[in-house]
Amino acid sequence: MTITGREIEQKSRQTSFGTFTRMTAIFVFFMDFPAQGMK
Repeated sequence: MTITGREIEQKSRQTSFGTFTRMTAIFVFFMDFPAQGMK
């Protein structure tokens, strides 16, 4: 079974998207947290 470039591209895209989503969630949390504390 050979790994095609498309499969590698798909896997890397999925992992990078997962990392991006996680970073965005953390960023939003840290941006929102001080605002919640100030209220």
